Amino acid sequence: MKIINKIQFIINLIIFCLIISSYSLNIKSKYTSRLNVKQPIYNQLFAYPNTFEAPTSSSQLQTANYTAPLLSHALFEEDPRRKLRQKDFISSIRYAMYNLTRGEIEQIFIFADMNRDDLIDQNEWDAFTALFVFPFEACDSDGDYVLNLEDFKKCFEADPRSKLVNFIDKFNEKKYEVIMDLIGTREKQLINFSDYLIIRRALFGWKECQNANVFISVSSFKCAIKIAVPQKYHLKIDYERIYSAGIKLNNDPGMEELEFISYLRILYFTFVFSIYSSPQDIPFIDKPQFLKAIKEDRFPTGFGLNEIEYLYDLINTNPFPQPSPMNFESFCFIFNLHRLFVRYAKKKGQQINVAELGELMEDFLFPLTIRYSIDASISHLKTPNFLEASIILQRLRINERDFYFSFKSIEKANKTENIKKVIINLI
Repeated sequence: MKIINKIQFIINLIIFCLIISSYSLNIKSKYTSRLNVKQPIYNQLFAYPNTFEAPTSSSQLQTANYTAPLLSHALFEEDPRRKLRQKDFISSIRYAMYNLTRGEIEQIFIFADMNRDDLIDQNEWDAFTALFVFPFEACDSDGDYVLNLEDFKKCFEADPRSKLVNFIDKFNEKKYEVIMDLIGTREKQLINFSDYLIIRRALFGWKECQNANVFISVSSFKCAIKIAVPQKYHLKIDYERIYSAGIKLNNDPGMEELEFISYLRILYFTFVFSIYSSPQDIPFIDKPQFLKAIKEDRFPTGFGLNEIEYLYDLINTNPFPQPSPMNFESFCFIFNLHRLFVRYAKKKGQQINVAELGELMEDFLFPLTIRYSIDASISHLKTPNFLEASIILQRLRINERDFYFSFKSIEKANKTENIKKVIINLI
């Protein structure tokens, strides 16, 4: 009996081990089958499918979507009844994800504030989004919030206000490249939403106030600049002075009125000058105010603190250490050259080589007076020699008939003088 009991116990033990092993194999197969299931990105199919690997594996990172939410939906999670101050607006919008700087998002806030109460509610943001953000996002083909040449061309041609702009022959073939170079803050022909917003406001001012087809008068320019530039930055300055500065930057001595490219350039320069001189509204900017604006990064221009120190030493006409303020005309001249330098100094940034300087001088924005002065210095002619050569050329270019008549008149005068002398001698 004891032997039989032992045999039964062994058999029962073997059966129990087989049942346990089969159950463990079943559990293991179910667990591994769950691990082999492809996990959807940003979502775990099970609570803890794998404790020693991340929910999103490295093989899935190539297909993962890490793009920022649309700028038009940036305030989607905010309380629609809440009014945002500028500080709250900047913190709610992650401006770096849209290729914007802090200074640019501050200017966007000022543009979007329709009632000028320094607050933005949901209605203001919805209206601003419908007018400006949606068209920009529709033109941005790759979704990086930067428009290339093809994107901007498509966007500019689709704007009905662009049909009212007639370009002069000088810019007609390369008008899109010129506009992007004038407004863009990057080396390449790329513009972000802040640059696009400035162009849109300039187009609206041109459409509302311009009377002629190609050029804009002083009175129309005064109307356009009041519309395009926010009221916060309106300068206490004669608008004819701004208009004259735009004509000087045009590099065309025969042009007496602003066409669209010159209008856009002087409008952009006025906007930047107003940002840097704010809260002052006079056509001068002091050195401490300029340095403060650069430190606060109010607008991306590429100016450095050392560069500002040198510029004020350069324009200082005061014999005392206190520097003279920079007026609006000086700022436009310096800012134009600064943008040219930043665009063409590609290799070293703060230095420019001979080849880059040659390309810079060939740019249509380079002042003609400086270019002519350089050409005159290369000729090695002194002033008396230059005047003598010019006089000779003028005599050669006189009408040949007049030249011969002058000789006849001289010969006739000599004969009359001889006759007078003979008569005097006879008397």
